[in-house]
Amino acid sequence: MSIARMLARVPLFDKLTDDQLQRLEAHITSRYYRENEPVFRRGEDGETLYIINSGRVKIHNISDDGHEIIIAYLPQGEFFGEMSLLDGEGRSADATVIEAGELLMLHRSDFIVCLSRYPQMVSHILSVLGKRIRNANAQLDSLAHHNVTARLARQIVILSQQHGVTTPEGVRIEARLTQQNLASLIGASRESVNKNMKYLRERRLITFRKGTIIVHSIKSLAKMYSI
Repeated sequence: MSIARMLARVPLFDKLTDDQLQRLEAHITSRYYRENEPVFRRGEDGETLYIINSGRVKIHNISDDGHEIIIAYLPQGEFFGEMSLLDGEGRSADATVIEAGELLMLHRSDFIVCLSRYPQMVSHILSVLGKRIRNANAQLDSLAHHNVTARLARQIVILSQQHGVTTPEGVRIEARLTQQNLASLIGASRESVNKNMKYLRERRLITFRKGTIIVHSIKSLAKMYSI
């Protein structure tokens, strides 16, 4: 499949015409990343926009006390690295590939030209940035006002929306997660997550085996943090 056809499946570019995609393709490079391979580190200069053509990427940081803070898991079709391109500052977080795959890359100079030529991209980037800011604010609110059970339920719902595949058993979250990963996402200890995962399993809301979560009732989980 050509890069232009791949880009047409990415929401950032799906409003561009075939001719525009063909012109954009000339500025795109790609690279295959292995599992657990870093893409960039916090503080590094940012000159590249990344689009996930296959695989998954983790955006994360390390706290002052050495604990990992996971900001987001990004699936195929998502883009990242745009903040440094827009404000000229260093990377605000680490990015690491957690499921091997191909990343498409667009250099900052070409990215700026694309924004000036294709206002459809500007609209989409603003929409995505707005959603990410809202999600960050909601996460802070959840940390301040919800207990671990509610925070865990909320995060499982979010993961099911971003990475879920409907199966006869329920919604299977494709991103493989450990309990430590979940703890890093919701600001809790692994022991606390383990206790609350058991509670959710006993209520038959989820099944958790070998890093895979199957959600049996998203509606019931949503009620646990919307009270």
